[in-house]
Amino acid sequence: MAANPRAAAVAALVRQEQDGFSNLILDAELRRRELDGRDKAFASAIFYTVLEHRGTIDSILEQFLPKGLAKLDAPVREILRAAVAQARYMQVPVSAAVNEAVKLTRSFKKSSASGLVNAVLRKACVYDLDKAVFKDEIEKLMVLAPPAGRSRSFCTAITRRRHLAS
Repeated sequence: MAANPRAAAVAALVRQEQDGFSNLILDAELRRRELDGRDKAFASAIFYTVLEHRGTIDSILEQFLPKGLAKLDAPVREILRAAVAQARYMQVPVSAAVNEAVKLTRSFKKSSASGLVNAVLRKACVYDLDKAVFKDEIEKLMVLAPPAGRSRSFCTAITRRRHLAS
């Protein structure tokens, strides 16, 4: 597998999903791959952007995965998340995010999923969240609220719901 920042970020995300402790996992992966300063910064940005926006990213991806995100192999799931993070939050052109994700899918020995990755990302990277339909206000807040305000918004929604129920 070629040592590149996207591969390092995806590998760290796969390990983080299984083991936790994001900062330790990312540091170990960056050292293992011997990336230079710019590549380390890019891999770190991808990694932390995915973690910060995971709820929104997963909600978007779920729109285009009939069997759901959880059914995918961990590397494919993290490749999708990383590509959406790049296209939506890191100003990486959609075409570059999609193309690199397809290459990464092959480098992770998941070639059979490259068509799925391509098709899902072409839709997910340009998905308009303003047109999303949510089952309730809490789900909407969990997907759309800024990461820093999620817990406050969530608590407000729960309090409001309890107050209305009594």
